[in-house]
Amino acid sequence: MKKRLPALLLALSMLAPLPARAAQPETPPVSPWACEAMYEALALGLWEADGTDSVLEEITDEQLERIGSIVSDRLALLKAPARAPAPPPAIDTTRGGVVNALYRQAAVWDFPEVEADADAVDCLVEMGVLLGRGEARDLALESPCTLQEALVMAQRLVLHLYDRRGAGAQGFLWRAEGNGNTLYLLGTIHVDRDNIYPLSGRLREIIAGADDAIFEVDFGDKEDTQAFLAMQDYPEGEALRDHVSGALFQEAVAVGAALPQPYT
Repeated sequence: MKKRLPALLLALSMLAPLPARAAQPETPPVSPWACEAMYEALALGLWEADGTDSVLEEITDEQLERIGSIVSDRLALLKAPARAPAPPPAIDTTRGGVVNALYRQAAVWDFPEVEADADAVDCLVEMGVLLGRGEARDLALESPCTLQEALVMAQRLVLHLYDRRGAGAQGFLWRAEGNGNTLYLLGTIHVDRDNIYPLSGRLREIIAGADDAIFEVDFGDKEDTQAFLAMQDYPEGEALRDHVSGALFQEAVAVGAALPQPYT
């Protein structure tokens, strides 16, 4: 895997691939420009890549409410002072309506870059959350907003506010250097994904900038499991003594002899 691998998702090795929809195999589940952001949206819990929703279709009222609720929960973890809650805006699934709904979730908290009475569009454009459509960067505020567009904006908003505060999971990251090479080893905890994402901005930069990414074995994959099992033993006719020095082999034998013997 080369540079610019999707930032999330690379380190956790716990994300399912984005599924194609069986009913419409000719329709890509995600637009190419949105792939990285959609993986991050998946890690944030903003959506489930189960193939039941077409992300290229207009967002529904229920989907927008769910995304807004999750954004609110994520931002609450930053523990910023709370502002007096504003009346909730009417559900509006245009691009402008989604921008306003997301902005209002952020404006609940006293973030300096999110003023309670500021223009939502101007604020999100300045933050890099709203970029516009196509090369012309048309904001298209009156156009229907797709689920994909809403998810991309939501994850950009969350990551921007986390990164500005140096927040996010730091992870257990070790760095080894030698012979001009740098190796990072990232430990993961395989429980409660909701509490270990978003990763910190620095950690995402390291992952995205890596030349190669190597993941743990997926024991749900038959080929991966078979390859792993094949590596547990040396080829026929070979043993440990054939691959280490004599002194190291004798040291290994001595350590092994001191260990409790397994039951037979």
